[in-house]
Amino acid sequence: MKNLSKEIVLSIVFNIATILISLSFVSYLSKNLSIEDFGNYQFILTLIAFLGIFSMGGVNIILNRNILKGKDGIFNAIFYRNYKIVLFFFFFFLLLIIITNFFIIDSRLDLLLIALFFLPILGLEKYEAILYAKQEFIKVRLLSFFNTLCYVLLSIFIYSYTQNYLYIFLIMFFVKLITIVIGLIYSKRLLSFDENTINYSYEKELKDSYKLSFLSFYNVGIGLLDKLILGFLDVHLLAIYAIGILIPLKVKDQVKLVISILVQKWAKEGAQNYIKYIECYILYIVLFNILIAFLLSYLAEFYIPILFDKEYLKSIMVVWIISFTLPFMISEYIYQTYIITFHNTKFYRIVTYSKHILYIGLLFFLLPKYGIEGIAFAFFLRSFYSFMLNYFYFLKLKKEKYEIL
Repeated sequence: MKNLSKEIVLSIVFNIATILISLSFVSYLSKNLSIEDFGNYQFILTLIAFLGIFSMGGVNIILNRNILKGKDGIFNAIFYRNYKIVLFFFFFFLLLIIITNFFIIDSRLDLLLIALFFLPILGLEKYEAILYAKQEFIKVRLLSFFNTLCYVLLSIFIYSYTQNYLYIFLIMFFVKLITIVIGLIYSKRLLSFDENTINYSYEKELKDSYKLSFLSFYNVGIGLLDKLILGFLDVHLLAIYAIGILIPLKVKDQVKLVISILVQKWAKEGAQNYIKYIECYILYIVLFNILIAFLLSYLAEFYIPILFDKEYLKSIMVVWIISFTLPFMISEYIYQTYIITFHNTKFYRIVTYSKHILYIGLLFFLLPKYGIEGIAFAFFLRSFYSFMLNYFYFLKLKKEKYEIL
């Protein structure tokens, strides 16, 4: 318990430091770039995230789940085979962009090309799955902190020298590549390859990784639909919307990282203990997130002009709506981890498909009438729907387990 407390404290320290550095950088950019350039910057980030769905992200879940169970041999069995698919996607899209450029002159194709070159390194980013399974939580935080700090400092330096925001992505590429290489080298040393794990056939796990990767095409792609639509419609609106969701989602990610330490520990102790931990701590976790949501929302009109610019005050309503998704998203993650680890991934796929179908419908209905506030409310309703499905399915599984016992 003492080691767990130490890990949580150190994780919080690294997470807060990472948040402050990231926010300082966004503040710097929002004040030094025109709103159009800042919108284009956000659009490229969105394109990088969108192309990242072709990095076979489903492998991360399968790696974590099996290494957690001691099946370290799965890394060599599926990692390299999946990376060949990533390279195929990279060269396919590269050829497609080159051909399209002959027929269509559009500056957004240049932005897409910049984003595409991140795909090969995103396909290598599997070290977190190993480190989480090996309970090396501090190392994950440390690598994230290193990546953020180097990226921000070098980006500010090169922008001050060139006054061209596109050079920032060159820095981002090399810093991320170095971080991933360090993470992979270290995490692979933690793996033990005995004869049983090496000779074990991982065909079923490989197929599951393909299914989950295919699901991520849909899951992440739809999740980025809001920014993609705004990027193609009006980068000015994208800039305002990006500021509105920035701090709530940054805080959500950091809270989730800390919670992930707890749930990985719970999962290590088995399904029955996981249920006991949920019953003991879930109320406190929910209340804590409600408090965070209220503070983020109430203080928005004070920190937005200070951190960014008065023009971004138009995003305050977005801040309120997105902030109050925090309790639902964090709670959903806790229940979802139990379902995936101790049951199966089928229900996860069902929830993902259905919640995004709902989200698409809500976007088409709310966006034309309410603009960026409509997008934020669609995001809120999707999160609430997903939480409810995971919560009631968890209750069903818990009841079945206690009946068996």
